[in-house]
Order: sequence, then structure tokens, then C-alpha cells
Amino acid sequence: MFRDDRGQSIQIGAVLLFGALVIALAGYQAFVVPQQNERLEFSHSQTVQDELQDLRNAFVSATGDASRRSVSVTLGTRYPDRIFAVNPGPPSGSLRTAGTTDPGVAVSIENARASGETGDFWDGTDRVYSTGSVVYRPNYNV
Repeated sequence: MFRDDRGQSIQIGAVLLFGALVIALAGYQAFVVPQQNERLEFSHSQTVQDELQDLRNAFVSATGDASRRSVSVTLGTRYPDRIFAVNPGPPSGSLRTAGTTDPGVAVSIENARASGETGDFWDGTDRVYSTGSVVYRPNYNV
């Protein structure tokens, strides 16, 4: 009697539109979000470099200085909130000393004499001081 095929074309159009939307969101998640996160991680890396330079300067200026100084190093960063996309977990990092027990990087003072005020706290005997480095390792979501 009466045939109406219009309902099927509307449903097919809705499914195709939904599929195009899913593909667009998947492309955004796969290409745009990592690119934005990469820029943020690079900016964080530059900030950490500056903070590690401040830490180095604090070490160098600490000789003979009785005052205390604190330096903070931002180990991780925060990704921006996204409405339709998903961020990876928050990146972290670690800051540690390395080589402090390695005798190959120890500083030794031998065959030296203490004179003047130095003789008040050192009698000229051989001394070995452990040394090492501070290592920062970022844990970005690659």
C-alpha cells in the first residue's frame, strides 16, 4: 500500500555522521593531543634546566657560607584539562645523586700542609672526599 523508505536514509545518515565524528575525535586524540603535550613537556624541560642551573649555583656558592638556601626543582608537569580528549597520566621525574660511592670520582688531598687558620681544623693528614653528581630523569609519557 503506502511505502515510505525515508526513515532508513535518515538512520544511515545519522550513523555515517556519527562515524565521521568518531573518526575526527580519534584523529584529534592521536595527533593533536600528543603534539600539544610535546610542547608542554619541552617547556617543562626548559624550566627544569633553569632550576638545575639554580641548584648548581647554590652548590657552588655554598662553600664557606653558613646561610641556608633552598632550591626547588619541578619534577613533573600537568597536562591541560580536555573536554573530549583523554590525557595520559601525569608525568613525573626523579632527582638523585649518582657516583657518591664510586672511588673513581672521589677527591683526595695528599701531601698538603695546613697553615694559618686552616691548621685550627685540619692537621694536614690525607683526606678523601666522596663526590658525585645530581641526576634528573624525567618520566614523560612518550
